[in-house]
Amino acid sequence: MQEPDSPDDRRAPFPGGNPKRKDPGEPVPIEEPEQPANPEEDGRA
Repeated sequence: MQEPDSPDDRRAPFPGGNPKRKDPGEPVPIEEPEQPANPEEDGRA
């Protein structure tokens, strides 16, 4: 299902579920903006 060398995977921000290794330059709306945004809130919730 997940292709390491796919033109669609590299273009999409989160194609299979690994946006970090796919597009490190794009604003991943999954864990990137949540963890660095407020690490304290993530641990408290």
